[in-house]
Amino acid sequence: MKLISRSLIVVVLLMGLAMPALTQNPAVRMTPGGSKACVKVTLKNLNTAAPITVSLAELLIFDQKTCRRLCIKRLPLNNKKIDKCQTLDFEICCPQTSLPDAPGYIYFLRISSSAGSTQDWLFVP
Repeated sequence: MKLISRSLIVVVLLMGLAMPALTQNPAVRMTPGGSKACVKVTLKNLNTAAPITVSLAELLIFDQKTCRRLCIKRLPLNNKKIDKCQTLDFEICCPQTSLPDAPGYIYFLRISSSAGSTQDWLFVP
């Protein structure tokens, strides 16, 4: 019984130490922008050990009813550095100034950084 309980404690401890490695870094928050072709993006570095470097933001906009891709925009961020617990705010817009009328839009954002790739979705009816 003592061996089982000690092994269980070690497993729980290792799982607890591994959980911070599973967090999404950088944390992404999207909000609708000034027009339906734009979104405002906030990136926050959740890593307390080291800064991260963000190289690329990619925005895709889909029609909510047909799931057809309406636009794609890649924004190079020129390896901007985000220090620990700091944020980076920017707005990304599609090249088309006016998107076709649709009942709703689905925004997909992919961020490439030194910590890996992070994705976020935004549904706007």
